[in-house]
Amino acid sequence: GSSLESAVFGFLAGLSSQLYQDIVYIYTENGPQGKREEARRRTLREWARLYTTKCINAATLFGVYEYVKTPVSSAVFGILAGGIDGCLGSSDVPLCVATYIRDNPPEASPEAQLRSFITALVSLWDRLQMDGAYDSTQVSRALIVQLYNIFSNILPWTHMDWPL
Repeated sequence: GSSLESAVFGFLAGLSSQLYQDIVYIYTENGPQGKREEARRRTLREWARLYTTKCINAATLFGVYEYVKTPVSSAVFGILAGGIDGCLGSSDVPLCVATYIRDNPPEASPEAQLRSFITALVSLWDRLQMDGAYDSTQVSRALIVQLYNIFSNILPWTHMDWPL
């Protein structure tokens, strides 16, 4: 399914990037002289080998990435949520880890968010004093977003999906 689709997109990305590079090197004077000369003197066999290699490599990269993205992400989230450690010895480790990830999503604590907020305020204050390029609307907007992020983890009523 999606791995094959990603491989196709990778193939197309490899093809288009090589075509673009060759068009630039052949029809313009842009790029390194050696690359321009190599593109202009390439034989049919070299063209076929280059495009085949580029397209297969890109398709493989995109396809493999899509294939391993979900299991690797699950393993990392399992470690961060404490599920790997907490599920050792369980009769159904995948179900146990999935429960840990659902019930203990890895996210910053309110204390860490507060520290981040204070650091951002100090940095913003320093920047404002240096050049005075920001108006009060921008500062207010940044402050409101930071406060909302902090309180959204503390107050249960802020976990709603707000229509935008």
